[in-house]
Amino acid sequence: MASTAASATSPQPSNDDIDKSGITSVVSWELADGTNEYLQAVRGGSSSTLCRPKLHIRYESASRAAFFIFQLSILLKPKRNKAKNTAQLFILIPPESINKLSATSGENIPEMVRNLLSDTVCLRFSLRTPPTVICPPAPARLVPKNEHGAGTLASLQELARQNNIAIYLSHRALDQSRLQTLCTAASSSGLTSGAFNSTATLYGGQGGRPLDASYIAVVGEDIGVYDAAELPPAESPPSYNDLGPSPPPESSSPELPPAAESRKRPRRSSSNDGSRSTSPSCGGERKLMKQRDAQTTWEPRPHGDGLGKQVVQAGHPEKTELAALLERQIERMEQRLTTRLDCRLDRFEQLVREQLQEHKRSITEMVDERMDHHEEQTQIVLDHLRREVESDVEEQLITKKAELDEQFKDEREDIQAGLEERFADLEESITARFSSARAYLEFD
Repeated sequence: MASTAASATSPQPSNDDIDKSGITSVVSWELADGTNEYLQAVRGGSSSTLCRPKLHIRYESASRAAFFIFQLSILLKPKRNKAKNTAQLFILIPPESINKLSATSGENIPEMVRNLLSDTVCLRFSLRTPPTVICPPAPARLVPKNEHGAGTLASLQELARQNNIAIYLSHRALDQSRLQTLCTAASSSGLTSGAFNSTATLYGGQGGRPLDASYIAVVGEDIGVYDAAELPPAESPPSYNDLGPSPPPESSSPELPPAAESRKRPRRSSSNDGSRSTSPSCGGERKLMKQRDAQTTWEPRPHGDGLGKQVVQAGHPEKTELAALLERQIERMEQRLTTRLDCRLDRFEQLVREQLQEHKRSITEMVDERMDHHEEQTQIVLDHLRREVESDVEEQLITKKAELDEQFKDEREDIQAGLEERFADLEESITARFSSARAYLEFD
């Protein structure tokens, strides 16, 4: 019951309410010399250089709240590892600043606009304060990709200084009755923006900032912090303290107890003792032989089992400790390597996801632009065909009219000749009768 009562008391939208988005429009204003200037990439250019921002209009007759927002995109200098960088800009017209709003159509529409939009209607705004152009909060400076982007930004700055602007849009987007209602409400200074014109929700909740000349860089200008501010910090190699101490080098000739050294088996040489003592390389050979014997496994004699076991066990603790140290260091290195690989994979996955989103957004924008261009070109072709058909029909009508005039002229001449003959016969008959009557009277 409560839900039924709530739904019954909720206000229903009026027939005069307007909620339209994505309306293709053309913006212009009048210069001091009386000529019209357009929002375009090249000043004084052709219709192909005109900017066609998307207009978002909303009007609620019950609350008398409204907003007028234009959205357009420009190409900026590409970021690192990105093929395309697009910035969205917004033009806000607060309803409180509207002094007068009127809608006109007909022959007053410029030819350049009629070639782009069919059944064009013009909304003329007389403002107390100029419109506001909102740009993204980052990057700090906007670097246009080419001269067209720079021209668009310059044209937006000039638009932000105008109090009288004209908005051209297709008559099919808004019907005449709603337009007149909107114009009447806006001209009465009774509209409010409410929460519609809040810029805090733009750019993903980051909010925008009014466009200023200091935010715009020259085409081709190299700004060092342009990409570095948005890149992840470079990964530095780990410090020596994190790596831990390096393993001690393994001794080539571990020291053995004297008892074990006395139990070594002497190796016999083919040379005699005299030759060993007199040979200059004999000492080096003996040292190498000792080192080799120290690295071999000891084979205790049958009567020295306990002593042999002590010798073997004496070398094992050092090797066990070294192996454990190496194993711990390898485990730590594996953990660090796994962590760094996971971080890099997460970062790479995030980068791929962002690039996919950017490509998806750019493809969507490109498809929308091409659809709009295709629609405009189709409308232009239809207008040309309509004019050609009207011209052909007019020529045929003129030809038929001439033929009918010629035919009626001949018939009119025949009728006129017949009437003249009848009048002549009638006149002759009347004259003859008067003559006979006069003769009769004279005879009497």
